[in-house]
Amino acid sequence: MAGLTGAAIAGAVAAFLAAAVNAVAGGGTFIAFPMLTGVVGLSEKLANATCTVGLWPGYASAVLAAWREITGLPRRAVAMLTATSVAGGAVGGALLLLTPPSVFRQVVPILLGVGTVLFAAGPRFNRRLDRAEPLAAPGASAMPGVFAVAIYNGYFGAGGGVLVIAALTASGLHDARRANILKMVVQVTSNAAALIILACWGVAWPAALGMMPGAVAGGFAGMRLANAMPRRLLRAVILVAGVTLTIVYGLKAMR
Repeated sequence: MAGLTGAAIAGAVAAFLAAAVNAVAGGGTFIAFPMLTGVVGLSEKLANATCTVGLWPGYASAVLAAWREITGLPRRAVAMLTATSVAGGAVGGALLLLTPPSVFRQVVPILLGVGTVLFAAGPRFNRRLDRAEPLAAPGASAMPGVFAVAIYNGYFGAGGGVLVIAALTASGLHDARRANILKMVVQVTSNAAALIILACWGVAWPAALGMMPGAVAGGFAGMRLANAMPRRLLRAVILVAGVTLTIVYGLKAMR
């Protein structure tokens, strides 16, 4: 019982910090994932699945917070984006299930490295959005890129938000605010599809259930801190964490 309680508490703390960081600058996976492997003691694959399930309420609360803006977007574009994201997230979750734990252990450093690079590239994508002329909504040309990103989100997800922005930018959508709202739609739907699949397979439920309220609370707290905390400093800390974790898990994979 004490072990279950400890896992729930650690999961709640991890989710709170991760959701708060996501609200301010992104990169919360770099907090939740190592806490679940290092503190709770989960395997890399089980920690990844638990992160997907436990952090989903944080994405959902962000979507609810922007619901008025979402309902103002073209319905056809939102419906097409949602269907594509659900399909991709389901594929990503299924691929995770099919990946043996020993193989996933070898893949983790690569995924963390990719996520770190994507996080570092985020401001460049944002500057491009701010300088360009806005379009109303993404069209069919954006869907292959969104589908690929949704697969990545369902499989691992670190840096996935930046990938969504990149896919939307490449398709011609250059409205920064609208791209950010659509990014949340992709994140919440792709992770929901992966969540359903992963929940049927096996998740560390004490940690996941503890993470859920922590994720919601962290998301709201992060929104309050977003304007008070120097983002450059936080981004620098997250980047250092990403590089460090990539090296640490790379050394573990080589053993």
